[in-house]
Amino acid sequence: MRVTDEEIINALFSNGTNRTAAAAVGLTERQLYNRTRAPTFREKLAEAKTALLERATNAAESRLSTAVSVMAEIMEDNETAAGTRVAAADGLIRNTLKLLELTDVSRRLDEIEKMLAEAETNGN
Repeated sequence: MRVTDEEIINALFSNGTNRTAAAAVGLTERQLYNRTRAPTFREKLAEAKTALLERATNAAESRLSTAVSVMAEIMEDNETAAGTRVAAADGLIRNTLKLLELTDVSRRLDEIEKMLAEAETNGN
């Protein structure tokens, strides 16, 4: 029975090495290597990685508000050790700055893409 690309992709995601992924789907390492070199497989793998990353990002985003609340609660709790409060404050500051930077870069990139699209439309 032929192993599907999807089965190989799942095995690659679920196992730490190509050897264990190959064994999980009943292939040799050489067979796995040959299959993963095919352009169509590489496309499917890239799409699967993108989908996996999107799911992970969505899961993290849905918990972001709670995480910020926990950090703020620890930071503001006078009964918590000072070092822990400082670490919470530092983490909150650093992550907020990263988020602001990423938001700004994303906004600027959107503007550039919009300008490029308009330039293409206008024949420039």
